[in-house]
Parts: sequence; C-alpha cells; structure tokens
Amino acid sequence: MVILLGSFTGGAFHMKDGSCLVDKPGMAVIIDGTQEHLSEPFQGLRYSIVAFLHGSTKDLCEKDLLRLRKLAFGLPPELSEPQAGQQAKPGATNRCLIEYCCGENSLLGLEGPHRQGCERHRLTIKHDMTTKAGLQPATALVQKAKVPVLLWVSIPCTGGSPWQKVNVRNLPHMAKRLEALWSVFRQLWTNMEILARHVLSKGGHVAIEWPTKCAYWQDPEVQAFVGEGSWHRAELDGCMYGLRSVWWDKDQGDVRIKKPWTVWTTSSHLSKSLTRLCDGKHEHTPCAGDDTKASESYTPSLANFVHLAFQQLCAKPGPQPTERAVVPAAPARMAGPSGQPPGGGAGDDWPALPPRPRGPGQAIQVGGSSSSSGAANPAAAPVSEEIRMVAEALTRQADLLLQK
Repeated sequence: MVILLGSFTGGAFHMKDGSCLVDKPGMAVIIDGTQEHLSEPFQGLRYSIVAFLHGSTKDLCEKDLLRLRKLAFGLPPELSEPQAGQQAKPGATNRCLIEYCCGENSLLGLEGPHRQGCERHRLTIKHDMTTKAGLQPATALVQKAKVPVLLWVSIPCTGGSPWQKVNVRNLPHMAKRLEALWSVFRQLWTNMEILARHVLSKGGHVAIEWPTKCAYWQDPEVQAFVGEGSWHRAELDGCMYGLRSVWWDKDQGDVRIKKPWTVWTTSSHLSKSLTRLCDGKHEHTPCAGDDTKASESYTPSLANFVHLAFQQLCAKPGPQPTERAVVPAAPARMAGPSGQPPGGGAGDDWPALPPRPRGPGQAIQVGGSSSSSGAANPAAAPVSEEIRMVAEALTRQADLLLQK
C-alpha cells in the first residue's frame, strides 16, 4: 500500500505500466511492489508511506511478534493470536493436538497453516500437571476425544541442561536446587506417562521434545517408557527453522541459534517430517538468557511443519507403518533414588547421549542386536573421545566466564 502526505506539487507516484497513479495527498492505493514503479520530481514537503508484508515476517522472534500484535498490526493468520476458545468450525474437527507442559505463548497453539480441523489445547504451568487435579481434566479431554490425538510433550528441560553441571561445581549450594528440579521433572513425567498411555490406548500418537543434550533423555524412566512399542527418533536444528535471538537485528546479517532438538515419537511420519539439520550457510549465536525462554515457543516454521505432518498423518488411509525402536539403555551410574540428579554428585560426568540416527526418522534397536540385520548395536558404544573433548572445552570456557 502507498499513501502520499504533505503539501507539494508534482511528485506523482505511478506504476511504470500505467496501472496506478497517486498524485494527491491523502490518496492510498494497493500496489504490487514487485513490479516497476516510480515517483516524479516534486516541490514542497512530500511524505511517501509504504506499508508491506516482508517475506521474512515468519522469522521474527516472539518478542517482536508480541509487540506488533499489541500495536494492532495485521499479521498473517499463522502469526496471529487465536481468539479465546477459538477452534475449528463445529463438525469440521478431525484431529486434536494437546501440548503437555508448554509455554503460554507456544506457537503450536496459534492459528496458522495446516491447523484447520485441529483442536488445540495447552497444558501449562497454571494447570499444575504435577498434581492429580491437573491430570484429571487432561485425561478426561483425551477420553472424550472422538478424533486422533497427538500428545506433544515439552516438559521444561531446566534440570537437564548441561549448564547445571557447571553451576553445581562452581556453586555447591545449587545442588539442592538441581535436586528440586529433578523432583519436579519426575512428578511431571509420571503424570505424562499416565496421560500418554490413555492417548496410545485410543490409537493416538505421542511426541517428546527436548534439546538433544538434555540429561533427561538418559533418565531410566524415560528410556524405559520410550523402549515400549514402536518409537522413532527425529533430529533437527532450530537454525533451519528460523530460530534467532530475541535481540537479533537484520544489520547483523544471517545469524541464527542452532539449538539441536531431539524428538522421540510413535509416529514414523512425524519423525521423517522433522529432519532439517544445519546446512552451514549462516553464523550461530548461543542459546542463552532471554533466548532460552523464547525458544520454548518454537518458531512459526517449526510449528507449521509439526501441524503439516499431523494433518498428513490423519489424512492417510489405513494403519501407519510401525517399527520396533528403543533408546539406548541407561549407564549404571544413572541408577539412583527418585528425585536425584544423574550421577548423584557434582563431579560426575553427564551420561553419554544417544547417537544421531544415520538417516531421517531412523529407528534404532538396542539390547544386543538389530531385529532385522543382527548387527552389533552402535547405540550401545561408549561416548566418543571427540564428544568428550568438546564437552571439556565447553566446560572450561564456562568456568572462565564465571570467573569474570
């Protein structure tokens, strides 16, 4: 849209093909900005206001999107806040997405592409999913559902962050806080298992998401649960889904936050839909501070991919293909009383992480050999020396930062 303001003579704006002419103050017209256009010379004071939707609007951080909404800017449907209680049109619902322990601003719950016909429910901190009072309504929601349900699990990963090891070693009093975080995690996980079993019993699907290096992946209860039935692993990097710092400015160039995520899901289709890994064509900035919290809401691109996969999954006729897949068995040092962080002490190393799959959505089998080939299981191999060196280098760097 173009509008001219001020007091001037001359200065007409027009499209080169003659399809549009603006030659008076106060006139506003809609144009195709991709076509050639020009302004004639003028005398006086002339203001030209051009409003347009940038192609990278979808990559804006949630902080900027919230500000635009407050200023009443008209955003595309996929970036707009849903109205209270807004769902698909009555009678048109064919699937239901439930977010377990998500943030208040998770983009999975907003309107956007591939959401039509999808009920969306957020279970946030205000529902207190550590309690029976929080669990019962969620269970009732699943039981009443007449359509396929996808339970998207995003329990806060604070207690499993690799930085916790640094905190405890340098600030011993943080050990009690870490124990408290793991205690809350176990309560959330216990209730999640109950809810997930209801979803699976009705033919629905479950997807569990955490940062790849989150220590929660190595918890025995997590590994035992994902070791049941058919599960599939997806690896993705946030940078390939437009993840940037909340303080990013376009003048900084193409700088993104890598943030590797791992998703274990009972849907092979979903796992094969979330496969974008960093292509190395941009710079990275750490995911820390305000960015850590903001990244919990995902990006418009990632949310759209999840909804598209769920939409396609529900549109497929017949049963979905299944594969036997489990996570690697927990190291012996992971065993310990409930509520205790892994290793039991600040000086222990984090347990080895499961290796990335060799292909998109590849399932891995443990317990000695693969059910198909009988080959030795690579997932059971000890952590590589390269990974140990990187981890130690990061720890040393963190120590230096803390000493400043």
